[in-house]
Amino acid sequence: MKKIILILLSGLSYLNIFSQIDSIPIVKIPNEQYAIYKYDSTLQLDILTYQYNLWDIDNDKHKDEIEFISNGGAHSYYHLRIRLSSKKKWIEFPTFEIDLPYPHKIKNLTELGEMYPQFVVYDFDDDDLKEIYLNLYNLSSIPTGYGLTSKQILIDYEDDKLNVIDFKK
Repeated sequence: MKKIILILLSGLSYLNIFSQIDSIPIVKIPNEQYAIYKYDSTLQLDILTYQYNLWDIDNDKHKDEIEFISNGGAHSYYHLRIRLSSKKKWIEFPTFEIDLPYPHKIKNLTELGEMYPQFVVYDFDDDDLKEIYLNLYNLSSIPTGYGLTSKQILIDYEDDKLNVIDFKK
């Protein structure tokens, strides 16, 4: 009799376990149409990278590539790198880190102060060229050579190069 009860309980436990599996929610990757996994030879694992090819930053009529590469951590931060179509090489910004590498659309500068996004591509200076706005995670990690005093920065294409400046409203 004990064996029959044990077999029945084992069977019910088995059914209970597999009925739970279908109820586990699947976590979706935000902005998954731009997300890929790339192998990192230093970390020796595939890390989440966001690749955007949506904007022409250097005004050569070809869209440029903007990537945010994860640090592979449990709470990931993403650093920036840009490849202008006119330059054909990657420009690395390894200390420009944000944790939400999803572009936010704004209609005007007022919205920028209301939402506090981390990544916006917009013509901030009305020169018909889009700039990249970043609200960085940590100002202290930025190299001193940039002369930045704020963690809100603009990356502006001017004089045939990318310039990094403090964001001023």
